Amino acid sequence: MPVAGRANAAVEQLLARMAKLTASAVTVVQGASNRSKLVEFAGLTGGELRHRLRLNE
Repeated sequence: MPVAGRANAAVEQLLARMAKLTASAVTVVQGASNRSKLVEFAGLTGGELRHRLRLNE
């Protein structure tokens, strides 16, 4: 049985590592109980985030 919030915390931690941010800078803001998520990254512009996640390549 899934533990409430554990998967979302894992998503936040993984994305924080990938973006070289602290875990507290990444938050699931929508979709907490859904497979589709909206995630907020604090402290970066969209361009900086794309570069860190290598989405521009």
